[in-house]
Amino acid sequence: MREYLVAVFSTTLLTVQPGWAQEIGADPTTKISQFVSRDSHLLSLDVYPLGNLVGFHGGNAELSAVVATDVKDKTVTKGLRVLVSQSSPTERGITAWCDVEELLDLSWSIGYLFGEAQKPKGAMAYSGGGTIQLAPYRALAYSTKGGLRLRVAPDKSQQGEPLGFSIEAGTTATVTTVGGVANLVQMKTMVDEAIRILR
Repeated sequence: MREYLVAVFSTTLLTVQPGWAQEIGADPTTKISQFVSRDSHLLSLDVYPLGNLVGFHGGNAELSAVVATDVKDKTVTKGLRVLVSQSSPTERGITAWCDVEELLDLSWSIGYLFGEAQKPKGAMAYSGGGTIQLAPYRALAYSTKGGLRLRVAPDKSQQGEPLGFSIEAGTTATVTTVGGVANLVQMKTMVDEAIRILR
């Protein structure tokens, strides 16, 4: 009877937290995503909200450091949870996870993306007839094994900014939010704070 009650509570705990498990049908590829999506386990989740990155068109990326503990066997797993959502009638949101071991690389990569974004790039030019001519440019991307992808590339829709920064989550289906390069600085600060918390 005790085992049955633990299974029911664990399922309820994870069900009432939308976006905690990876999207339906995806194979969890990180230790933390596998850990929080296990069946028949009572989990304690210590969540440290790090902040939100708000995109130009209402999209959002919510970052949290998470310490997950199996209450029965005291196993602990740590990582970063990134819930990326789009502002749309359906309000889709998908969670990407990063294991604690990936966070130093993620922080370094965000710093590199920001540094490269500060270098002069070819700008977009409009020629007669409404056609757009792009000068040569470099697009940069970084991805984690848990389905988080970061990209920096020219984008004329970025409210006057020559470069756009996008955050994408998902392995089988994806959700993307787009913001400015300044979001990179905010994200690096949040990831560095997660590293400090999860040590």
